[in-house]
Amino acid sequence: MSILSRLSVVLVVLILGAGRLGAAEVPVLPDGYVVLDSMTSHTCLAVRVSVPPGQAVSGIRWFNGATEPGFDRILVAGGSGLFPPTLAEAVPVVEDIPGAQEDWSDLEFSEPVGSTTGSLFLIMKYPADYVPPDGGPPLGVGYRNVENRSDHFVTDDGSDWIKVSSRCQLMMEPVFCALTDTTLVKSMQPSEADEQDLPLPKVLALDVYPNPFNPQATIRLALPQDTACSLKVYDVRGRLVRDFRPGTLPAGFHEFVWRGRDDREQPVGSGVYFARIMAGGKTLGRRMVLIK
Repeated sequence: MSILSRLSVVLVVLILGAGRLGAAEVPVLPDGYVVLDSMTSHTCLAVRVSVPPGQAVSGIRWFNGATEPGFDRILVAGGSGLFPPTLAEAVPVVEDIPGAQEDWSDLEFSEPVGSTTGSLFLIMKYPADYVPPDGGPPLGVGYRNVENRSDHFVTDDGSDWIKVSSRCQLMMEPVFCALTDTTLVKSMQPSEADEQDLPLPKVLALDVYPNPFNPQATIRLALPQDTACSLKVYDVRGRLVRDFRPGTLPAGFHEFVWRGRDDREQPVGSGVYFARIMAGGKTLGRRMVLIK
């Protein structure tokens, strides 16, 4: 049975009045909570975060629902894939999470987590066999009914992930610290051996992260076979902005970094752009938003 048939995401909607602004400059009160209609020992919620150059993730901040029983643990995984890796590949950083009751919660990692790929997955694991209460807030992360500004995913088996609707934004964000010569960092960069063990993709896929972005975005391609590719970036008027000219690429995953510049290396303005790949007789496109 596929994960799409056995797993559904329930957005618990709250009827709320106007809320004050918190430190993150977003309303303290969410529009609801992301919970799942059935829980297993591997049920998790993940969000991809962009790690700026010269910084590492030192903690996590999220809007928590119920205090009890609390999330089981927080894990971190490399963010170079289109989807989070298996739970077995993630590294636990905090266990027995004491979240606040219907409020923002903050946790600091024992060691900052760095990434040379520019992104990480933060994963929150639910307690096994959790059942949401009939009344009161459930154990879950708050969301806002705004355009999704980050990729977030759910799984009930620790390996197959599905992407949550882009119609809501998860109220879950990283806390950063500056890297120094004395900073002890737990690196999440995959080794060459790990990359060689990745299975080949089964279908052509295109992903962009972070999105929106500033100053750069990573365009990731998944090619099921060796093929000649065309990868271009267009503006909203359909004008060509950047041509990466990748040529013929082997099957597997490939990343291209767009730093918000055209083919003449001139910076472009903020706004909406489109990445388009043509490979193997198929065309895929992704909308990107550059914010300055």
